[in-house]
Amino acid sequence: MEEKDWTDERVAQAVDAGKDKIDLLELVYGVLFDPTATMKKVALQLPVGLTVLIVTIITLIVTSMGIFTFTRITGGVSPMYGMGHLMTVIQSVIPLIIIFGLLFGYLKWFVFSSVLHLTAEFLGGNGQARGVFIVAGLAGLPSIFIVPFQFLTLLLGSRSIAVPLLMGLAGFGILIWGAVILVIGLAQVHHLSTGRAVLVVLIPAMVIFVLIIVLVAAMISIIFSMANYMSLPGYY
Repeated sequence: MEEKDWTDERVAQAVDAGKDKIDLLELVYGVLFDPTATMKKVALQLPVGLTVLIVTIITLIVTSMGIFTFTRITGGVSPMYGMGHLMTVIQSVIPLIIIFGLLFGYLKWFVFSSVLHLTAEFLGGNGQARGVFIVAGLAGLPSIFIVPFQFLTLLLGSRSIAVPLLMGLAGFGILIWGAVILVIGLAQVHHLSTGRAVLVVLIPAMVIFVLIIVLVAAMISIIFSMANYMSLPGYY
């Protein structure tokens, strides 16, 4: 009986949240500063088109600014190290780099959301893959705030010790912000508790971390094995 009441309450909340069609500005502002209420609307309306537009714009801005920052910083020192020709080549293919970055971003988004959807289903979730796809895309919204720090990098220069510190802190803060949005969104679209939604996010991350550790350990083992073999008498 309690489970039925809980389900009816969620349905009523979803209906109330979906009365007004969500627009672009409301979606952006809501995800960043009022994610719980906004994700309730997202779970009902599933605004795929708006999400694709948002992800595309953010990816283009962040990628373009990153390339601009890199070329400006390295452009001043590359002639000193005989890399002037290399920088000229890089600058000539910047449009291709941006296009590749956009396509890679789409691929990463699709794979990431697929993994999250499968994990959520294993943990008892009951939602659509399309909903997870939207939530995973919207969780990247905080990354737009890395742009001011990229501008700061241009002003301070790459040699300032404050630059890597500020970029590191900004990146960590943006990562946590995005993770919180992702957890809230998954809880809404898959009807999960907050604890299970956190597990949905953490499990793939932990699996990737373990795989990296195993690969690094395997590479170190191979290197040491080759070194020991090469040191045997008569190898040369």
